[in-house]
Amino acid sequence: MKTCLSLLIAVLACLPILLPADLAPNRGRQLFVLIEERASATHIIAMTPARRDIIAQWNRWNPTYDFVSAVVESTQNGSKVGFTRYIMKDDYIPRVEHLDLFFPHGSQAHYSFFDVGVIVGFYRNSVEDFDLREIWLNLPPSQSLEPTAGRFDVHP
Repeated sequence: MKTCLSLLIAVLACLPILLPADLAPNRGRQLFVLIEERASATHIIAMTPARRDIIAQWNRWNPTYDFVSAVVESTQNGSKVGFTRYIMKDDYIPRVEHLDLFFPHGSQAHYSFFDVGVIVGFYRNSVEDFDLREIWLNLPPSQSLEPTAGRFDVHP
């Protein structure tokens, strides 16, 4: 019971970092996607050019791989993105999976992303308009971060 309670407290303490629900509102027309893998890795990808690789993982010691590519089509209301995944897991059966998602300009759509984790689409004016503090610490851009002993402290 004590272990379960400790685990629950640890998970709840990490929610602001793990859940990108508190992203700053969309601004601009440049699509970014945030992919949170169940294995705890997080990727943020600018979706330009219109065709691009998203994930490229392979193991040189055994023949397993996981490649995901995307094709983006801009529309008046958002972006349609087709994801194609080429995967071979430990069962050594190669598979191709496809996923079509729509990311509207007016909201930050959250979807399951294959069996990888969660994907969130959001918009900014450009890569220069992107601030990592919006995602991990939910800070306004005017606050500064300073590294201290392997972590970041907030200074207004």
